[in-house]
Amino acid sequence: MALGMSVVTALFFVVSANAIVTMGDRWPLVGWSSTPGQRPLVTSVDSTGPAAGLLQTGDAIVAFNGDSRIVQLGVAVYRRFMAVDSTYTMRVNRAGTESDVRLTVGETRDSDSLLLVVSLWLAALVTVRGRHSYCCVQAG
Repeated sequence: MALGMSVVTALFFVVSANAIVTMGDRWPLVGWSSTPGQRPLVTSVDSTGPAAGLLQTGDAIVAFNGDSRIVQLGVAVYRRFMAVDSTYTMRVNRAGTESDVRLTVGETRDSDSLLLVVSLWLAALVTVRGRHSYCCVQAG
């Protein structure tokens, strides 16, 4: 059991350390939001975000990087894997006319998320050390 917990904890440390090193407090920002689920519509566009002037409220999202399954799957599946500074193309239907819109993923700084990862990492470390010390005292 202790070995299993050590492996799980080590894996947690590797994943969280990778997140800290690769992203730090940088998180993807698309600058628009949409209705959840099937047949997504753009519900808002941040006037200072990367989609400003390119998307409009009410645009129907027809395809994402050429994939029309977005109509069935929704936007969340596609947005999950977007990286800062990457580009993507959305086909939108605006007032009956379809057009492709090329967009770039911006970035936002989120120190709260970074602090959460670090605090969870430290809490796991303290927990593991506490269990390890307890096991050693019992065995000795």
